[in-house]
Amino acid sequence: MSVRELYMLTLALFVLTALPAGASDKSKTKYPEHGMVTAMHTELHRWGIRRDVETQVYVLLTESKEYDITGPALDIGSEVSFRQEKSWLFIQDGHKEHKYWIYRAHLIAKP
Repeated sequence: MSVRELYMLTLALFVLTALPAGASDKSKTKYPEHGMVTAMHTELHRWGIRRDVETQVYVLLTESKEYDITGPALDIGSEVSFRQEKSWLFIQDGHKEHKYWIYRAHLIAKP
């Protein structure tokens, strides 16, 4: 068996063993964090000379952090369950999830 054939066989075995594990992990998504949407404000961004874009920013308050997030509309006062991946929040909505970009995150100081 040549080195190339051995490499291809090893790669094929790796792909076949890794795919089922990744598919089952996706169906068991957890939303460990909980918070409440407390406010919404509008931010104005200037893109070039003649292009202004208004973005709705929602304030999500948890026990230890305050997130400013942008994405689909949220109801003020609603409690949400979510998970964070890098600079994104994924909010659970029944069997669906909605993706929000974290505009800012603040730690809440406890006295």
